[in-house]
Amino acid sequence: MTGLADKIDCTSDMDRKMSVIEGLVDFIHLDPELPDTASKTFNGPGPIEIQPGIEREEIVKYLGGLRSSHRVADLAFYASRDLSATDWQPFLKAALERNPACIKATKELDDEALLQTFEKMPNESIYDGSRVAQPDEVWNFQRGDGIERAITLANIWLTRHPGDAIVLTANGSKVTLKICETEFFFESSKGLEKQFKL
Repeated sequence: MTGLADKIDCTSDMDRKMSVIEGLVDFIHLDPELPDTASKTFNGPGPIEIQPGIEREEIVKYLGGLRSSHRVADLAFYASRDLSATDWQPFLKAALERNPACIKATKELDDEALLQTFEKMPNESIYDGSRVAQPDEVWNFQRGDGIERAITLANIWLTRHPGDAIVLTANGSKVTLKICETEFFFESSKGLEKQFKL
């Protein structure tokens, strides 16, 4: 500490310098007081044990078996956006409230041009199976399955016309988006079946 005291030029009094340095050392020195984990009881659902090299299908099956007793395993299906295995409400809430890019990108299009844009967009999802893309992903990749394009269109339309009644119906390979009294049809390979008033 004496070497450090020689470099500090705040006072010529060596005792004062040493007092400042000792105070600094006391300030930066930490004695962590960690809890004693040996006496703690953890009530969580336990670890998810996935070993390297396991195939995707095996992992999905394993997690599916844990869903009823393990919240994290259940949430994995929501994170993957598999609408055949989850409640649609969280997905739709995010789709209709948290996807500003597609709204901003289409603000210069009138309603007719907007509808034509989604009719011409390639009917091809970025996700396999029954996993579904969010509206901003559909817009950014300029493609989407029928259910994805219908939800994206609904998101933009509700921003423009918040009072309009919109009903989304997924019926296997056919998706219908009813805006007021007008119906728009999309083809889907997701095989999902559900109806929602948006």
